[in-house]
Amino acid sequence: MGLDIRDMSIDYPAASGLARALRGVSLHLDHAESLCIIGASGSAKTTMCRGILGILPKGTRVSGQVFPPGCVGQSIYSLSAADLREYRRTSVGAIFQDALGSLIPGVPIGRSLERVFRLRRDLGRRDARRAAKRALTEVGFNDPADVWDRPPTAISGGMAQRCMAAFALSAPRLRILCADEPTSWLDSVSAAQVLDLLFGIHRSTSVMLLLVTHDARLVSRCDWVAVLSHGRLVEMQRSQDFVRAPRSDAGRALMEASAQIGATQAPPSKLSQGSTP
Repeated sequence: MGLDIRDMSIDYPAASGLARALRGVSLHLDHAESLCIIGASGSAKTTMCRGILGILPKGTRVSGQVFPPGCVGQSIYSLSAADLREYRRTSVGAIFQDALGSLIPGVPIGRSLERVFRLRRDLGRRDARRAAKRALTEVGFNDPADVWDRPPTAISGGMAQRCMAAFALSAPRLRILCADEPTSWLDSVSAAQVLDLLFGIHRSTSVMLLLVTHDARLVSRCDWVAVLSHGRLVEMQRSQDFVRAPRSDAGRALMEASAQIGATQAPPSKLSQGSTP
């Protein structure tokens, strides 16, 4: 079961009524494929991703249909509130740009992660703690104790992104993982390690990966690329074809800007045991 989006538009509440952010987006992605969503700031990349996951703020109006993996035969916007919560609990993982801001201030990482495993998997405390420590190991912490009792203020940005990946793994039937600008605040080494981690999860679990970025240098790591401009999908094609010949003005501008920033990104480096970027 892949991802089908049919004429999705999203309007946010504004002082004058409703402001359209996303305009008539339609696309299809097969099971276990990856999609790089790129565009300039304000192009509605995050809005599109949140619309696919069904995590838009109250008062937002959505039209069109979204059939994500794990939600057979029904658009998520035709689900009841309870069914939508259940879909998000069991099938969705999200890693946002400000990972540290996504963690609960003052609460140790381990306690937060244990609670999430209890809620999402209906586990007792002992089993939830065991599962949470296993997830931390899976995202590259050789010894979960290194981070378990630390509050968010005591870890680095790269560590926070890896902790958020562990939170995503708490979904009992993870089908779709969205990473929204996961490397924008990281140094090049930490960024390469976080990307390796995300694509490693994608390959090992066959989860669908949505990578949201403004950096066109990252598109070659994905199967497909979707270019947004002013809330419209102006281009979607295979990443290797896009790198050779972008079809849209916005796509060409992004590739030209990336070429000016520098050569290709730092080569992916396999997470070493115990590394803590």
